[in-house]
Amino acid sequence: MMTRSITDLTGAQAKLAEARDVLTEAEIAYERAEVTASHDPACPRPVRGGVTVGEREAWIKAKVMPEWEARKRAETARDIAQDAIRTQYAVTSTVQSIARSVQQAYALAGSGR
Repeated sequence: MMTRSITDLTGAQAKLAEARDVLTEAEIAYERAEVTASHDPACPRPVRGGVTVGEREAWIKAKVMPEWEARKRAETARDIAQDAIRTQYAVTSTVQSIARSVQQAYALAGSGR
């Protein structure tokens, strides 16, 4: 049981590392897309009495929405992987506690107390 628990914990750690890598790549792609969109010749330029900064930001946001969505999904996947590792750690800790209790019980039974 302990071996399986440690194996599962190691697997959860690997999944968390992978989720973090995916998130990093998604964040990089999002930032690149945002910079590209803000320098696009079609990007509205704020002027007094014309396009507002808010309108420009909305235009940029619309252009980078796919990258933003990918980043949010990657964040969610990372959070799920973190939750899984916390859960697996709790299971492993519980298994260790039970194993110690059983070991102590056998030690006491063998000592004739």
